[in-house]
Amino acid sequence: MGGKARRFGKDKTALFYRLLYRRCKKLFFPVKLVAKRKKYPHYPFFIEKSSNFAPIFPLMELLGKYPILFILSGDTPFISPLQLGKLKKARRVARGNPLVGVYIRRRDWHKLKRRLQTDYRLQKVAPTSPLPFPQLENINTFSQWRRWKESLPPYYQIIAKLK
Repeated sequence: MGGKARRFGKDKTALFYRLLYRRCKKLFFPVKLVAKRKKYPHYPFFIEKSSNFAPIFPLMELLGKYPILFILSGDTPFISPLQLGKLKKARRVARGNPLVGVYIRRRDWHKLKRRLQTDYRLQKVAPTSPLPFPQLENINTFSQWRRWKESLPPYYQIIAKLK
């Protein structure tokens, strides 16, 4: 799930979707990318119907289809497979980032419907994990993206330059 990426200037999910898809595919089935249109060939998509750019709309659509979901924002490459597994097991969302974690229709549907009538924010909809997740920063600017690339081990830096 992603947004308009006003601060980044272009679609930043294009930088991370392969990495995040591979990580999620090891833990979840099915894995789908959510967008307004199918952006990348050879990847399964859920095309959201809403013209709004708030993540609550596709989340509601998906919860109408699946009783339990794990969502992951497309601009969170710092999350590790271990962290994904812990959130899955706890059935919670990450503290400080409601676009990473588990939503359950029975538990969260009515809170989401109330949010649709107020401010569309996802904070305080699903219970948060007590686990600390220091690496759940979003990448919102090119300088954050450069720091992320520089923090990669040398092998991954070479791959990141090729993409």
